[in-house]
Amino acid sequence: MATQLGKAIADDAIAQQYFQSSKKLDEDPDAQELIKQYEQQAQQLALKERQSQPIEPDEKHHLNELQTKIAENPTIKQWMQAQVEYVNLLRKVNEAVMSQMPNQQTQQK
Repeated sequence: MATQLGKAIADDAIAQQYFQSSKKLDEDPDAQELIKQYEQQAQQLALKERQSQPIEPDEKHHLNELQTKIAENPTIKQWMQAQVEYVNLLRKVNEAVMSQMPNQQTQQK
């Protein structure tokens, strides 16, 4: 039964779109570099914050620039949208499964 559910999810068009966009993201060196730079900058700022060190305005500005570039990158944008739709699909599947549980039926209503 679980195998059938997993196959049904994997065969869904939303899941297929997510898998394809994930592969495309993995194969896009520009998108990967943007993500890497953003993560490094965010980690540096978080470390400074934890150590109560001052964060310079240009450091915040650089992080904001990277966020903008990420938001504008078509590969990343497509992946993010596909991820949202995929997570919604999984949430709906979970709700459907939980609605069939005897203890959950009364709690859901």
